[in-house]
Amino acid sequence: MRSKQITAGIRASLKKPLGDLLDKKTLIGRVREPLSRIISVGDITTLMLLGEGIRPDVAIIDYFCKRKPITGAQRRKLDAFRAHKLKAMNPAGMLTGGMMEACKSAFSPEAKYPLKIIVDGEEDLAVLPAIIFSPNNSLIIYGQPDKGPVLVKADGRQKRRARKFYKESVVVK
Repeated sequence: MRSKQITAGIRASLKKPLGDLLDKKTLIGRVREPLSRIISVGDITTLMLLGEGIRPDVAIIDYFCKRKPITGAQRRKLDAFRAHKLKAMNPAGMLTGGMMEACKSAFSPEAKYPLKIIVDGEEDLAVLPAIIFSPNNSLIIYGQPDKGPVLVKADGRQKRRARKFYKESVVVK
């Protein structure tokens, strides 16, 4: 898969939540109910779920929050989450072929759960391939900066929307 840079238009669109912006209590209640895959995108989101006793099937992390390293205590908690590991390089504002392949592999029939995708770079845009490649009805949780957690249910509409954002991104040579 090709590496792509998102456009200013897509960046503006992603400033709005892709799913339901929820308070923590409502989010946790919704995540505890279903029998579907749970995918967390971001260190703080993953730590929040782990703190509530919810182990995501796939956690996509980079050991940063708002482009600053997370604390040592936070890193130790993420490292203590025992999971199979995949690695991907992904600079800010991009979706690399490596990130796309890591997400695709995370949802292949051979994948073993729980699984962590550890990103060298930035994981913010990984929500798009998580939506694209996860099974229908998966729950993708990510943090909307300075707003709160967002819950996206992977369904046909959301998958088409994520594919559209990816398709409209600019190929990097």
